[in-house]
Amino acid sequence: MKLDTIALMLVIFGGGIYLLFLIFAGAMAPFPFGLVLLIVLGALGFLLFRVLWQHKTNAEDRYYEENVDK
Repeated sequence: MKLDTIALMLVIFGGGIYLLFLIFAGAMAPFPFGLVLLIVLGALGFLLFRVLWQHKTNAEDRYYEENVDK
């Protein structure tokens, strides 16, 4: 792996961590409402993860994507 690729991955990872920190800090500023925002964001993240996981592991979907012409 090239050094510029590693540097780019580190910058993107660091930016993602910084963005998550900003979201967390902004959500916790008005404490009771911030906790609700974190719960909603967590639920949306969980739903996104489940949809992507089901799409990846569903054998029927893979069969139709590979074998059926559009």
